[in-house]
Amino acid sequence: MNYFLYSWIFFSMIGFSSESVFTGVKKILGSVKSKKPVDWHLSCETWLWTPVVYGLSAAVGFHPAVQSWAGVADLTWPLRGLIYTAGIFGIEFFWGWLLDQTIGFCPWDYGKTKWSVKGYIRLDYWPSWFAFGMILEQAGLIFARIFPCL
Repeated sequence: MNYFLYSWIFFSMIGFSSESVFTGVKKILGSVKSKKPVDWHLSCETWLWTPVVYGLSAAVGFHPAVQSWAGVADLTWPLRGLIYTAGIFGIEFFWGWLLDQTIGFCPWDYGKTKWSVKGYIRLDYWPSWFAFGMILEQAGLIFARIFPCL
């Protein structure tokens, strides 16, 4: 149980930090694109749901034992990246839908974009999710080396 708790905390921190950097850089690029003054403070957005969404999902999905069991570990990196992207889209859609049903809204509403699926996912984010999946894969391997439990 401690192993899962540590894994959840580990992946939650990755989720918080990566989401913060992503949304902060996105705001800076938006300012540059619209020729508005740039706020270099890396102002970002994140939600209290992040530990649940990132931590719980990644602690399970990116554990090397799970990947080995599912046969993902033996695939080439492009296939693994596509599987991670599809999995992240599925998880993001599920959590968005669940939060919408339980609290009345999805904190990351993408409804105003043409690439949105029900406001829960953005298909144009696939390169980011592909790269993030590959990063999480390596993070899972590092975590398993630091805490060799399973």
